[in-house]
Amino acid sequence: MYDYQDFTYDNRTGKFDTLPDFVKNLTTMNMHFIPILDIGIAKRPAGEYPAYDDGIAAGAFLQIHDNSEAFVGQVWPGDAVFPDFFKPAAV
Repeated sequence: MYDYQDFTYDNRTGKFDTLPDFVKNLTTMNMHFIPILDIGIAKRPAGEYPAYDDGIAAGAFLQIHDNSEAFVGQVWPGDAVFPDFFKPAAV
């Protein structure tokens, strides 16, 4: 993934340019591509990561005790926010 961002892959280096073709080829062999996604969405500055920006705009992440801002925790990419699956916006 690119910069620890779920739903992305780093195609800037050229290492994964053929990933889409690789995934298509798996299906011809009755195999499946199963990506692993971390529940923590990397916290990034506004405009750098649509999954974060969209979740903030929709109020889809867990909030701190007074609901004034998203709860920020630490996971392997560093600062991250977490979907609140009790909110329809998180789906």
